[in-house]
Amino acid sequence: QRLYLQAAALHSSGHGILIINLDGRIDWVNHALLSITAHPEDQLLHQYPLVLESPHCPEPFQKSLDQCRLAGQPVVGEVELKRASG
Repeated sequence: QRLYLQAAALHSSGHGILIINLDGRIDWVNHALLSITAHPEDQLLHQYPLVLESPHCPEPFQKSLDQCRLAGQPVVGEVELKRASG
């Protein structure tokens, strides 16, 4: 039941959330992220997060993302994402 509640919380969050596997590819996205970016889920799953990177995204964020992924730590922060329309 606890996993069900956690999954429901992730799905219903108003913040865009994605889960990246150890290979650095997107394994899961919530509905808010799909709404924010206007990307369909099938265009994001199994892709590298770079597909969402805006040209205005600071390089340190990408380095932080990679470091946290390799250390198994969550990345928390705000970033400007690229919408499907560019």
